[in-house]
Amino acid sequence: MNHSDSSAQSNAAQPRQHLYPLECGVQHYVWGDTEFIPALLGQDNPDHEPFAELWMGAHVDLPSQVRIDGHMVGLNDLIAQAPQAILGNRVARQFDHQLPYLFKVLSTAAPLSIQSHPSKKQAEVGFARENEAGIPRSAAYRNYKDDNHKPELIAALTDYYGLRGFRPLVQIAKVLKSIPEMREYAGSFEPTRRGLDNLYKKLMSLPQQEVDHILDPLVRRLTASHAKKPFTPDQQEYWVLEADREFAIGAHHDRGLFSIFLLNLVYLKPGEAMYLPAGILHAYLNGTGMEVMANSNNVLRGGLTVKHVDVPELISNVTFEGGDVEVLSAKRIGQTPEWRYETPADEFELRCIELDGTQVYQSDSDHSADILILVKAGSSTTVTMCCGDERLDLQTGSVVLAIQGSPYTVHASAQATLYKAVVPSGDLDSQPVHFRGRRPKRLSFGTSGLRGLVDDITDLEAYVNTRGFLQYLLDLNQVQPGDKVCIGGDLRPSTDSPNRSIMRACGRAIEDAGLMADHLGRLPTPALAFYALQRHQA
Repeated sequence: MNHSDSSAQSNAAQPRQHLYPLECGVQHYVWGDTEFIPALLGQDNPDHEPFAELWMGAHVDLPSQVRIDGHMVGLNDLIAQAPQAILGNRVARQFDHQLPYLFKVLSTAAPLSIQSHPSKKQAEVGFARENEAGIPRSAAYRNYKDDNHKPELIAALTDYYGLRGFRPLVQIAKVLKSIPEMREYAGSFEPTRRGLDNLYKKLMSLPQQEVDHILDPLVRRLTASHAKKPFTPDQQEYWVLEADREFAIGAHHDRGLFSIFLLNLVYLKPGEAMYLPAGILHAYLNGTGMEVMANSNNVLRGGLTVKHVDVPELISNVTFEGGDVEVLSAKRIGQTPEWRYETPADEFELRCIELDGTQVYQSDSDHSADILILVKAGSSTTVTMCCGDERLDLQTGSVVLAIQGSPYTVHASAQATLYKAVVPSGDLDSQPVHFRGRRPKRLSFGTSGLRGLVDDITDLEAYVNTRGFLQYLLDLNQVQPGDKVCIGGDLRPSTDSPNRSIMRACGRAIEDAGLMADHLGRLPTPALAFYALQRHQA
C-alpha cells in the first residue's frame, strides 16, 4: 500500500472530484495493540500482529493511497500534481506545496520510547548536518528523517496513560529523597532549571554498570512490593515495572526508567487530550487515541527502546522546566455538532463531529484539505458524506479526503462519531473572537511594557501578548528556538498565586514558542532588565 502506480499520476494533474476515499497504511510497531485498529478497519487478526498506527496523510514514509482510473496513487503524488487545487493557495504557499499535517489512530499495548521532538530550526539544522555528513535517510543511527518540527496532539479514545514534561521541581526533589536507590542524587539536586538539566544529563550519561547498580535493587524492591500489594496504573511504580519487563535485556536495565520518576504521569479520559510542543520529553504508555502532528517523523529518543539514542542531541533539544500538565477538552463550535481542540500549532487542528441521527453536519466552504475518519457507528447506522452530486457511504474505519473549498455534509441515521484533521484558517477575520472560552481584553503599551487594570491583565492576556511579542522576535531572527527568555515578578498576588499567575502564563507562552524560560523569581523590573542585558538574553 506504500507504493503508487506512476502510470496513473499523469491523469491526476487536476482533481476530478471533491471527496476522495483514502486507503491508509498501518505501522506494525512491536508496542502496538492487536485489537483496536483491526476492529476499526473490520479486519481479522488471527496471528495477533501489533497494529500500532493507522497513518492518514501524505508523509513519504507511508502515504495514503487514492484510486484514480483503477490505479493507486499516493496522496503525496496527487498533491504534488495539483497543490493549489487540493490545499488552496495560502496553504500550498505557506507549507511548500505539502499537506502540513499527519493524522493517525495510535494504539499502544506497551510503553513507547521516552522521546522529544525538535523545533523547526533545530530540525532544519540537524537534517542539513546529517545530509552533509552523508548519513543515509534510512540509517538506524540517523536523528533527523526530515527538516520539519513535530508538535503533536493526542486525544484519547479509550482510557489513556502517558508521560509528559518534567514534574514540578519541588516534586522531583521529594521523589529523589523517597527512593532509597536514588537518594545519593537528592543532596546535589537543586530545584532549578539548571539543576534539572544537570540531573538529567548525569542520569543519561551513567555507564551501564552504574545504571544497573541503581536500577537492579530498585526493580527488585518494587517487584516484591507489587507482589504484596499491586501497584495501579495511576502510580509511577506500576509503569517502571511494566517498562522493565519490556525493555530489560538480560541483567541490564534501560536508563529510561529514571524518566518515569521525573516526568508527569498523565491519565486522559476518553475525549481529553494533551498537546506536545517541541522540546517536551514524553512517552505514550497505554491506550488508543487520535493523534495529529506536523508532517514529520523526527524523533529523538531517551530510553525505553532498542533504537538509536543520541544523548547529547536529545539534551540539546529538551526543555528543562518543571510544571503541571494542562489537560485539554474540546470546545463546541457554536451550536453545531463539531468540537475543536485548540492548540498553538499552525499546521493542524483536531476536531470531533458527534452526530445523533437528527443533525446534518455542514462544513465551511473556505477550508483547506480536510481528512475525516469514522471511528464509531452502530452496525445498522447509515453514515453518508456528500459534496454536490458526490456521495460516499461510510463504514466504521472509512477515511476521506475533502479537498479545499469543497462544502460537504455528513449525515448519520443514528449516533456516530467522526474525527477530522484540518489546517487552521490563516484569515484572522474568520478566527473565533474568543480564545479558550474568553475574549482577551485590549491593553495599552506604556514606556516599559503593557499597562492595564489588575482585572484586565488575567493569565489569558499575559499569555496571548507574551506569545505575540516572542513571535515578533522570532520572525525578526532576534531570538532563535531554544534561546533563554528571562522571567521574573514582583510581590503582588497577581504575579503568582493559586487562582491566577501572570508569571506561570508567561512561562507557558515561552515554552509554547519553543524557547526556554530562565526563572529569576521575585525581583524589581530594572534588575530583570539588567540581568538579561548582561547575558544577552530576551
